[in-house]
Amino acid sequence: MSQWDNLQMSTKISQILNVQSHDPGHHFGRPFLTPYQIAIRFQKQHPIDVSTIGKPIGGKGTGQQDSLAQYIALELSKRILDGRITNIEGRFLFRENLHTLQYEGDGVIVESSSMQAYDLSMFRLLMPPRNTYPVPFVLITRDFVQRDAEVMGKENKLGRENNNGRKICATEVMTQFDEHTIREPLWKVPAVLPTGDGGLEVATFTEFAGQDRHKHFKGTEIYTVLQGELEIYIDDKGPYVLQAGDEVVILPETVHEIIQKKRRSRDVGETFDLLARVHSLNCYGAADKYVQLEQGGKWQRWSDLSKDERARAYRKQD
Repeated sequence: MSQWDNLQMSTKISQILNVQSHDPGHHFGRPFLTPYQIAIRFQKQHPIDVSTIGKPIGGKGTGQQDSLAQYIALELSKRILDGRITNIEGRFLFRENLHTLQYEGDGVIVESSSMQAYDLSMFRLLMPPRNTYPVPFVLITRDFVQRDAEVMGKENKLGRENNNGRKICATEVMTQFDEHTIREPLWKVPAVLPTGDGGLEVATFTEFAGQDRHKHFKGTEIYTVLQGELEIYIDDKGPYVLQAGDEVVILPETVHEIIQKKRRSRDVGETFDLLARVHSLNCYGAADKYVQLEQGGKWQRWSDLSKDERARAYRKQD
């Protein structure tokens, strides 16, 4: 896996590009950002990643020919061209009669270094139009949900200890986990409908799933109990008990944690006590999930944490 993919750069830059103009309802849509603007915002939001990448922001007079701004522009351009990125578009700003552009970040003035030689690239976030989806709708049946990968003769993920649920719609398809883009409306494992950053995620989970105490700054989550009983802490109060047919809407910045009823894997032939579904709106995945490593500690972005740090995330139920 490339450094770009390992750091989830596409997701993080999509979040950076999720800005509104001075007139949000204008027919021009979202504004474009230059690579320097993206690099300045990225450095502020993800300093650990910038240290890992090892490139300065760049700019005229810095003597740097391999800057963070250039790296971001080149990688975005390549991925837009080959189809790996579909929710970002690029354009050029014509260089004629334009001498220089200055940017300010943390009190430091940076000048674009290539205004006389090249047109300046710009990027903005797109919301995918409806007709880009591979199917017109997704039909989710209880049978295929409960059987999960058993329909292929494989392990049922929903019965695995501490699993994170089974995604049906997601911001991206995780091919490294053998997921593939859905090809027909009737959902079966391991198909996933990709919706892009800021899109919709839908997942099913059971009493064997583990969840960290966390919150989102952008996303809204709707938990629906399909079968059994679900217990959830909300802003460290509760647990609130939901029965089949009940729902709870978790708004941005609300801390929440599902209580894991069974801390083991499912026995052969054992039926599920709980079947629940979560719908995440305006979802940005790991880039918009925040946890504490200790009670009362600093809120940290999930995508910035190592595997060991993630395992130490604070849970009220523990």
